[in-house]
Amino acid sequence: MFSWMLILLFIMTSMADAKQTVWWHTSGSAVMQLDNACSLFIYNKDQAAIVSWQADGSEMLAFQDQQLHFQDNDRLAVAIRIDDHFLTGDLVGSGSGNILTVPLAAPIDGFLPEAKEIEVKMAKAGIDTERTISVDTAKMPALLRAVEKCRAVLHRRS
Repeated sequence: MFSWMLILLFIMTSMADAKQTVWWHTSGSAVMQLDNACSLFIYNKDQAAIVSWQADGSEMLAFQDQQLHFQDNDRLAVAIRIDDHFLTGDLVGSGSGNILTVPLAAPIDGFLPEAKEIEVKMAKAGIDTERTISVDTAKMPALLRAVEKCRAVLHRRS
């Protein structure tokens, strides 16, 4: 079963003094800041999609699914779809354990406000699968306001 504690473990770094701020938390979603990144978590009992905005302006999407099993630093081509929109760029994910992390080539912000689902398709020898997570559209305005506030703090600090 996926839990809030797994989310916290995902964003932990090796830095013992990393500062964490929870900007918003509700059932199935959260916005958190860990030092130089703001992350939007959308999760259910088996999966999570995590969109992170770094202080340096880079963005990434991570997808966690209990049924995924990657070798450390597995590299694979991915396609990411938010509703009917596919993200552009040469998207290559890095898998480790049950988490796939994908640096994004273009901003994701414009696709999130009305998103109903996020899908990640993965392709590599031995791995050819897709995972989809539903998004609660009613929660997105509050979540994205929290992301905006978090990113504003990051921008002021950098």
